[in-house]
Amino acid sequence: MTSLFGIDGRAVMSWLATIHSLIAYAARKFPLLAACVLLSLISVAMELAAMASLVPLTELAVGHVIPSTSIWSRITQWLGHAPDIAFYVLLFWLLISLRLITSFASSVLVSYLSRQMIAHFSSEAFTAFVNSLAFEEIQQRSVGYFINLAGDEANRASQVITALLRLIPVAMLGLLYFSALAYQSWWVAMGVLAFLALSLAALGQTFRTVHELGACQQQESRDLNSHFLDSLNSLRTVRGYTAEDFVSQEYQRMIYGYARTCFRIDALSLLSSFVPALILVLVSGAAILWLIDVSTLAAYVSVIMVAVVLLLRFFPVAGQAIDIFLRLVADLRAGDDLRRVLRDVSSRKKVEPAPDECVIAPPIHDIRFETVSFAYSQRDPVLQTFTVSFCAGNNYAVLGRSGIGKSTFVDVLLKFYVPHSGRITVNDVDLRRVNTQWLRDRIRVVEQHAKLFNDTIYHNVAFGAQVTLDVVREACRIACIDSDIERLSEGYNTLVTYQGSNLSGGQRQRLAIARALVRNPDVLILDESVNALDTVLRRQVITRILHEYRQRIVICITHDPAVSEQFQRVLDFVRLKAEPQPLSS
Repeated sequence: MTSLFGIDGRAVMSWLATIHSLIAYAARKFPLLAACVLLSLISVAMELAAMASLVPLTELAVGHVIPSTSIWSRITQWLGHAPDIAFYVLLFWLLISLRLITSFASSVLVSYLSRQMIAHFSSEAFTAFVNSLAFEEIQQRSVGYFINLAGDEANRASQVITALLRLIPVAMLGLLYFSALAYQSWWVAMGVLAFLALSLAALGQTFRTVHELGACQQQESRDLNSHFLDSLNSLRTVRGYTAEDFVSQEYQRMIYGYARTCFRIDALSLLSSFVPALILVLVSGAAILWLIDVSTLAAYVSVIMVAVVLLLRFFPVAGQAIDIFLRLVADLRAGDDLRRVLRDVSSRKKVEPAPDECVIAPPIHDIRFETVSFAYSQRDPVLQTFTVSFCAGNNYAVLGRSGIGKSTFVDVLLKFYVPHSGRITVNDVDLRRVNTQWLRDRIRVVEQHAKLFNDTIYHNVAFGAQVTLDVVREACRIACIDSDIERLSEGYNTLVTYQGSNLSGGQRQRLAIARALVRNPDVLILDESVNALDTVLRRQVITRILHEYRQRIVICITHDPAVSEQFQRVLDFVRLKAEPQPLSS
């Protein structure tokens, strides 16, 4: 495609598509944007009117008489006031005051909307990650990508819209000042227009550079966030290997690189608006001094003064417009990524359940895997013709070494991944037809590494379920953690610190078990989730669970034969993979 000021046409079309999509989305979500634009345009009109009122004021100041046919004379007659200097000074003061008031109100509204948009974009991105993001997508990205998209890039995307809100009145103001210049002196206006065209053509490389730096800034921010989070999550390893200096120096290198990229964008924005204006002021000044006859200046002093005032206002406005545009270009990459996320959220929210999808009448009494095969990406199959069944009233230990794929069949059962072949049924209904939300409400999995949040013990166990403290206490009793909690000074209101660091590994596992029990599921799956308990406590926890869930399905995934001794049926995972046979109920 053809280029515009040295910028590839495809890039321009992509920018326009991103801008249109973000503006259309923001306009639907934030109707106040229209009021913001209107208020900005009113403010622009006030400034132009104030600057225009300098024309009669200057004429009177140099001793000229304002013709009775002039619009200014008609305004004074309409207001019933004499067309003197005092009137025009008062008019100028009033218009400038209105300009300041409306400009302040517009700026406040823009700031408010900007903060609201940041919060909205960040919330929508996080919602998309939690609700809709496929596990394969998560595994293909760095953690910094997601943190950055919901943080820095949400901020930059909102800045794209904010920049446009500011660009509209600034562009309008520049256009009106240019019109006023043309009215005062067409040859000055043509000179300004020619100079701006040449300046924009010369700035083509600057636009490309700023856009490239914006993409670089985006990637550097993601890398920073990934390194920061990885280092904190792995702090035990970092200190154990005395690698504190290494991770600190690496972060220092990355953050200073990010700061340099941000500075380069700022410097280019400032230079692009300052240098052209400076050159033109110098050139026009030289022209006035050397090319115009000084003896004729007195006759045109009012015109020259007005033109100078308009030029002094026009070029800062033009520079501000260029600066806003360059910052907008730098942020467009982030806006494009967020646009895709918002589009995905919108499309996924509209997806209705399949016509044949159904909610089965509870409880779950039968789960069957029939020659199921599955592999992650291009790797060797983890499950191959995997066949097994689980029936209510039975409890099972799935035994096998770590890494063999024991947890994978659980992920497939919960529809985190889709099997490549075979069939899974729940109560004789094909899993593909079973409503996903209903399925996950009826099956609860307790993982080996308990994920706790920086909240109270009560909220960590309830975890969004609307249950009373008595229900939480009963779940904790079955999980054999109630007495530990009661000994804490704040009891169930005790705050769990970062990653549950104020609790032992066994306490964290038992809290995770209690969290599952609170939901009263039909199927309870313990995925290596009792391995941090000593023998006596582990036996006690399993005994209580099996007693409470004797009419349901309990599955314990483990690599420890000692754990499997308490279960009715022991399934050797290696044997199931090699010689799959349905398990008779």
